[in-house]
Amino acid sequence: MKNQSDQIALLHLKWQELTKLNRPFNCADYWPWELWLSRGYTSADLELVVGYIWKRIKEGQRQKESFKLSNLLEPSRFADDLAFARPAQREVKPSPRDKILAATGRAEPKKDPEQVKAIVARCLEEIRREVK
Repeated sequence: MKNQSDQIALLHLKWQELTKLNRPFNCADYWPWELWLSRGYTSADLELVVGYIWKRIKEGQRQKESFKLSNLLEPSRFADDLAFARPAQREVKPSPRDKILAATGRAEPKKDPEQVKAIVARCLEEIRREVK
């Protein structure tokens, strides 16, 4: 395992790469990264949160200032961002077919669960009749 100083230097480089900010590492940056690591966060968490923030910036919901180390690494802010980023990562994204249907105004209506159950029951009954 790498020592903590190496981990911090690599995390800072990763932060620069992900945020596209060219801000050199200095001594004042060591403590926020050390605190961040002590909370158990990982490089994967950093990637997830920065990706989530980029998405929100593109949607006009966040500002690029969200990437400032003093904002990003502040423990409660990072925890909040991570709490929002994890479920957003699991969101079901529409298929290309669904996007095209929606864009042309032909989106398929959502089926009622009871209606789906009735269709499945009818299909099962037909299969049972054919098997006999």
